[in-house]
Amino acid sequence: MTVLTVCDRVSHKLRSGIGLTSVYTSDDAFAMEMAELANDCAEYIAAQYDWRKLHTLKTQAGDGTTTAFDLPTDYDRMPIKAAVFRTSTTRPMCPINDLDAWLLNRLQSISSPEGEWIILGGQINTFPAMAATDNAKFYYITNLIVHPSAGSNKALFTADTDSFVLRENLLRLCMIWKWRHNKGYDYAEDMQNFEIALAQEIARDKGSHIIKVGPARVPDGVSLAYPGVITP
Repeated sequence: MTVLTVCDRVSHKLRSGIGLTSVYTSDDAFAMEMAELANDCAEYIAAQYDWRKLHTLKTQAGDGTTTAFDLPTDYDRMPIKAAVFRTSTTRPMCPINDLDAWLLNRLQSISSPEGEWIILGGQINTFPAMAATDNAKFYYITNLIVHPSAGSNKALFTADTDSFVLRENLLRLCMIWKWRHNKGYDYAEDMQNFEIALAQEIARDKGSHIIKVGPARVPDGVSLAYPGVITP
């Protein structure tokens, strides 16, 4: 479904059956309003959850000296449960969220055994420097949420033939309630419809949850100290 199709359906809903034949090539005031609202809503939906479709794997090569690397050009944010792994170890690097703690560790030239990382100054900073034979791997959320009819994904709708990377129905429902909110109309029911659809889509995003029966399992997010089997 193209963004034009979504906007056309929204227009029929908001203007009692009056549709749209173009959006991003039109000089009609309502069409231009829909064009802007579509981008606002697409960004809003993308920010609500760490969608699997937006996860992108980055591999950053070390060179033995560099400790600060530019983030990818399509970088939007790190996932809530973010981890940075080095190929030279099986355990993730230690994330440092406090700037003072990061600075103190650098002044004292100390680090956790797995190394440390922080997002700072538009770069991912790692310590100590990775060897030339070592790589850092991590997932990030891309800002390329629009799929054009041809070419690579992009950050915004710019053509009627573009489509939303995520569920188009979410875009449609979001546009309806936000338009009514912006105009000062009653939007409570429309917002509720969107939030229900959003919750349903979030629930199905990661696929089925498999229930395992057997020995006790390690809690989610906990790494084993000694991966593998230890034999006497």
